[in-house]
Amino acid sequence: MPMMTKGPVWTVILSLRREDASDLGYDSAESWRTLLLQHKTRLAQAMKIPVDDFRWCAAFHDEGYHPHVHMMVWSADGKHGYLNKTGITAMRSALTNTIFQDEMHNLYVKKDLA
Repeated sequence: MPMMTKGPVWTVILSLRREDASDLGYDSAESWRTLLLQHKTRLAQAMKIPVDDFRWCAAFHDEGYHPHVHMMVWSADGKHGYLNKTGITAMRSALTNTIFQDEMHNLYVKKDLA
């Protein structure tokens, strides 16, 4: 079904270095899809779009040195949505915390043992 909206459409690119993507399990379309679905509510809030109106599609590109996802986001009614630096920071923080949660946990454990 073609995307039909009268409002703005945002494009977001999420990228990792190859070694990070491989080590952390983000080297497939399915792992990125799971991540984006997990954060749908947070992304909608960061972009000032009601969750019920939040629409998105994404494409995974398994590039040699930087696997990445191109994501398009819009509001179903075309009337909602606003993205500023605070929203970008909130999106980045939520996704980064999930992607690197195991690494961060290991760092905290090492710090506590030191």
